[in-house]
Amino acid sequence: MKCAGLARRSCSQAYHAGFLDAIILYMTTLSLAEARANLSKLVEAAVTTQEVFEITRNGNRDAVLMSADEYDSLIETIDILGDEETMSQLRVALAQQKAGLSVAMDKETLLASVAARMPE
Repeated sequence: MKCAGLARRSCSQAYHAGFLDAIILYMTTLSLAEARANLSKLVEAAVTTQEVFEITRNGNRDAVLMSADEYDSLIETIDILGDEETMSQLRVALAQQKAGLSVAMDKETLLASVAARMPE
């Protein structure tokens, strides 16, 4: 296996942490034969470390192996980035935070605030 590094943070985690400028994922590249021979270990690594594996076939980059959670977070991020209303709300919230207009609260207070606004 040829290793270029490890993906240490899922895209969703990076997105929610405010790393909007660039997310660089490093992948271990391996042949289809290597992937086949080590599939169980690769799946375990993908699940436990969020490592992403690039699989080549006949020297061509043909597939990527990642955990289901990592895949779901990528799809969620794409959906968020593609929703103009959500992105507009995010830009407003970031501008408010930058201007000092945001209010800090702990998780319990936030959840109680959201629950109070939910219809019964």
